[in-house]
Amino acid sequence: MTQLPPLVSRHDTWVSVDPIIGCPADCTYCYLRPLSLTRLAPKIRSNVAEVTGAIAAHLESAGRSWGRPASPVPICIGNYTDVFMSADVVAFLAELGPEIGRCFPNHPIVFVTKSPLACQAIEVLRRSSSPTILFLSQSFVCESSVPEIENGKTASVAITLAAARKAREAGIIPVHFWRPFSPVLNPADSLSERIRMVRDAGFSSSVLVGFKSRGTALKSNPAVQGLLTRTRPVEYGEAVDPQLIQTAFEEGDRLKHPMYRHTSCAIANALGMPESLGTWRPGLGDEYCAPCSCPTIQRASCARLRLRGEVPEPELLERLKTQTGAKRIAWDPGHSLIRLACDLPQDQVCELSHATGFRIEPDRVFVTRAWRGSM
Repeated sequence: MTQLPPLVSRHDTWVSVDPIIGCPADCTYCYLRPLSLTRLAPKIRSNVAEVTGAIAAHLESAGRSWGRPASPVPICIGNYTDVFMSADVVAFLAELGPEIGRCFPNHPIVFVTKSPLACQAIEVLRRSSSPTILFLSQSFVCESSVPEIENGKTASVAITLAAARKAREAGIIPVHFWRPFSPVLNPADSLSERIRMVRDAGFSSSVLVGFKSRGTALKSNPAVQGLLTRTRPVEYGEAVDPQLIQTAFEEGDRLKHPMYRHTSCAIANALGMPESLGTWRPGLGDEYCAPCSCPTIQRASCARLRLRGEVPEPELLERLKTQTGAKRIAWDPGHSLIRLACDLPQDQVCELSHATGFRIEPDRVFVTRAWRGSM
């Protein structure tokens, strides 16, 4: 890897805070692999004061750009590691988490892990005063014919379920990150039992994520090429099996367990608020909203926003054009997005979407992180 990721950056669903780099696991499909950040002891590269200062500067900069305080976008700690794979990192989080909660009380804090140490780390998470959401990644690969695609210490199904129960007891909201979701790992006849287990463990929802084409070594690895069987690529470089996903949604409806395709939907459901990125808008909503298994009350909260039929004001469009240097700007009502005749870096596209509440589509997106995203 030639360049480390920034300490604070803007991603699709959240502000990513990355004071820890490197993961000791070596999952075949992981976006960290091409960056040479797997099979590494996690390295803490910033202290607590530096991290909170960088978050404050990032949020204040976004607020100044639009003349208003930054919206309470979730803060996710550790997208270039697994934050619970190391006892040293967990000890660091014991300081960092509460301080982020104190400094930014309106911003939910998010963690993502598939570590077997998740249960031990939950006591650390409960010390933050901010709402905390714990994405527990469990693909059931250990019960498949290809357990070798997750090399290193990752949580068993039993540990993941136990961590969800313990999180609930601690006042932390667990979300099941079903990643990767593949017919080889999750045959259709296994879905009912697995969704029931996840629901009964107290998960607020599941998020189904396919294989990401950018940064993955799957296609060059003969041992796991079969994982792509029956999958098709979607717009944002993700290989999924449409029929399997539809079956999962139907089972989710039957078992009354929310099943989503986007982390933003899962966070909105966990917090009991409308989804903020517009995954329900035309275009994006066809893939990420309409087919999902979503509680009636949650779907209604987003429907109220959709029925308002909001379109961007001319002043907003002009401001976007000036700020980005776009040659032209136009509202596309068919796809419910703002089209800009310019090239923009990935992080800026996300920041503009968070600030305006509308999806932003430039001529070209310069990739600034290890995955394309779905904005």
